[in-house]
Amino acid sequence: MIPIAKNIVVVDEQGNYYEATYPKRAKGLVKNGRARFIDENTICLACPPYDMEDNNMSNNTENMAIETKPTEKLIMDYVLEQIEKISTETEYLHNAISELSKTNSVGPGDVGTQEKAHALGEIVTSREHTNQRLLSLYEKMYDDLKSQSLPSEKERLVAMLLGELGNHALSASSKKAIEQALQYAMQGPM
Repeated sequence: MIPIAKNIVVVDEQGNYYEATYPKRAKGLVKNGRARFIDENTICLACPPYDMEDNNMSNNTENMAIETKPTEKLIMDYVLEQIEKISTETEYLHNAISELSKTNSVGPGDVGTQEKAHALGEIVTSREHTNQRLLSLYEKMYDDLKSQSLPSEKERLVAMLLGELGNHALSASSKKAIEQALQYAMQGPM
């Protein structure tokens, strides 16, 4: 079987040449209105191609960099806001105290009033336990977010060394030593 060759030359309206294509592909481009035949072995593209993968990848990378910082800030703000809500939310305590004050004991053997007071105490205890668990969760989230936003020791070292390399007053031997330190820093984890 003879391999099919890419023997159709591809150009755009500005005269830029692109990689050749297969005859079947060229016919498909012409059929779909994306190109026209100039001669038997050349097609002209209706609009010049662009490297979609590279553009999309660089756009995605830029978008990710732009989106990451505000998202981290929003999450950090949310965590701090939730911690603040837990610390200021005391309505359940006021309600429990209000309910306790409404109960009138009829005497030392009043089991109903004791049970009501015990039940209210259980509610308050359960709510406090829930608040402590939520605070633990939010503290962990806060610590994780805080550690993500801080540069690592390695990143700080590399930034410092790069800054020193930009110093024009350094001698050649000092620059060489900094370059060696930078290579060492980039090789392994710190």
